[in-house]
Amino acid sequence: MTGRIQILEVHAKNKKLAPSVNLSNVAKRCLGMSGADLMNVLNEAAIFTARKKKNEIEMDDIFEAIDRIQIGLEKKGANYSDER
Repeated sequence: MTGRIQILEVHAKNKKLAPSVNLSNVAKRCLGMSGADLMNVLNEAAIFTARKKKNEIEMDDIFEAIDRIQIGLEKKGANYSDER
């Protein structure tokens, strides 16, 4: 986990994080992610922050970004059925 925290710290250097952001908690949620994935999480969180016209990245933005990276984008208009 220490490695993930260090990677997150490197990629968070040029981003304005809210005081409530705890990179240790973020690292715990990011099990199995590569360094590139961790970078993408912080970049996505920055995008969410900008879209909401906020000045600081908050934990909610980071957790939303983690979900997006792990699960992927919502596919609109896709039809799913139980038939195989």
